[in-house]
Amino acid sequence: MCLFSDAVRVENGRLPDVEWNNLRVNKTRKDFFTIEEELDLSELIKIPEENKKGLYKCRIVYDTEIRSVTFTEYKRKVIKSLRAVYDDSIDYSYKFADRSRIDELFELRGECDDILIIKNGLVTDTSSANVVFVRNGKLFLPESCLLPGTRIAALVASGEAAVVRIGIEDINRYDGVFIINAMNNLSECSFVPVDKIRV
Repeated sequence: MCLFSDAVRVENGRLPDVEWNNLRVNKTRKDFFTIEEELDLSELIKIPEENKKGLYKCRIVYDTEIRSVTFTEYKRKVIKSLRAVYDDSIDYSYKFADRSRIDELFELRGECDDILIIKNGLVTDTSSANVVFVRNGKLFLPESCLLPGTRIAALVASGEAAVVRIGIEDINRYDGVFIINAMNNLSECSFVPVDKIRV
């Protein structure tokens, strides 16, 4: 049976963005296992006392039910450069627990801190995050992202960012990219200037 994972932000004993995780987990369960009953992760995740102060990443692994819940203190990585890598067949439209292909692509980063995956000529994601392009202070999301993350869902819902087609040839039209995921919002994430993206 196929396993999936999700990363839930735990901040000082709270789950501030869990509603977005709920949406993704329940959609996955419905699409793959035709399960209509919805889970509420805020009820299922029991935060240990030792994980109630500071910032933690809660990783859940699940299929038809929750298989494991683990907590790891979160240390932010500073991403200063990206290398474009190319894979026209990669599929990560759901948050699969198996990340072996992404891990293989990550090994191609060379001297850069992370990768920017290009599929069929279009910009998708880094190895573990979505990208938000910025130009003249305005935010743009690639319509071709591999996995619309929880931060992406929130930005789209709020109207803060436009969803557009961004090809490899369009990268230089932007000032750079923010790298966001469940653990890093726009005010916390790394910013990579366009001249630090190796294509």
